[in-house]
Amino acid sequence: MNIAAEGSLPKFVYDYINAGNEIILSVTPRMPDSINMAIKPTYQILDDNIYIYALPYFKISKVDRYPQYVPDLVKFIPIVNDKYGWNVYSIYKNGVHIGELPSSFASDDNAIEFIEILDSSGRLRSDKTFDVNSSVTGRITRADAQDIRIGDGSFVDAGSVGMWFQYVFDVKFYKHKAGDLEAIAIKGPNRIETGKNVDCVVTVRNNSTIPYRGEHATLLRIWDGHDHYEINVELSPGEEKDV
Repeated sequence: MNIAAEGSLPKFVYDYINAGNEIILSVTPRMPDSINMAIKPTYQILDDNIYIYALPYFKISKVDRYPQYVPDLVKFIPIVNDKYGWNVYSIYKNGVHIGELPSSFASDDNAIEFIEILDSSGRLRSDKTFDVNSSVTGRITRADAQDIRIGDGSFVDAGSVGMWFQYVFDVKFYKHKAGDLEAIAIKGPNRIETGKNVDCVVTVRNNSTIPYRGEHATLLRIWDGHDHYEINVELSPGEEKDV
């Protein structure tokens, strides 16, 4: 299944692009997510937003933990691998849907632990209070555990349980041109023969707010008079990589 994520560009990047400049964009899944993508992520920039498109493998736990705590469930309930997300429960109060709560894998104090599920009717045994957030209305309902339940009679058949997957991407912005790079240190031979081209290493400084791929070391040509040589600094953008 294709997924799309939307985010706002940092202001300095948006201003740089808006001034007519080009950038190189690197979008990479954070480990270990890089091995869990069917295809490489792609991206699109529209106005001041970036849209990332990816095709991940949705990871399900191989261990079925529900029967240990709720043995009278009729149907199997898949569990999200806790490295990639958590299950989400649809919460009802007096037969009315009031919102959702996450499973314990969300590492949230407001989550429902397996051991807190009393039975297949979705009743909860905990005496704690939950803040139930509705993804539909945005309303938060504060409710005691004994007054709410998972589903309204549907939990026994694996109903009222959803899955929330979370995949993290690192987005890096690089300059496309080398106009703001300045040579600050050069390593090369002390003397060379007149007219002979040699290579040496230059360390450069980026005077722009936008990073530059390959800015720390590159090659340049030098040529000699007798006791000195001129330096012809050829700074060029780093090699574009397939991202």
